[in-house]
Amino acid sequence: MQKSVLLLILTLTFTLGCTSRYATTEGSTTSIELQGVLYWNDSEEPVEGAVVKVENVDGIRSKTDKKGKFILILPKNGSYTIVALDEEGRKIHEGRLLAPRNSRNLYLTLFAER
Repeated sequence: MQKSVLLLILTLTFTLGCTSRYATTEGSTTSIELQGVLYWNDSEEPVEGAVVKVENVDGIRSKTDKKGKFILILPKNGSYTIVALDEEGRKIHEGRLLAPRNSRNLYLTLFAER
């Protein structure tokens, strides 16, 4: 598990100058779309059917598709613990994510332990 935390490769691609659909007014909150992919760390094959979620936050979860892809919608910038569970509910990944201020889209690659 320690290896997967270190391998939480954050390819944080965030946009500062966004299109009008992300325009906000002062005092409003804007959600952050987190797109990612989950691979097995020993083979780099995608993990299908895993649940990726934000720990200790109800309702923020996604299931990986056959390519290991998932999307989570984070309510705001901040620090989150991202976990992945296999189809039997075992934790196969855990890592911290810092969603920077002014970010709207984040991309990351996760590696899971078998």
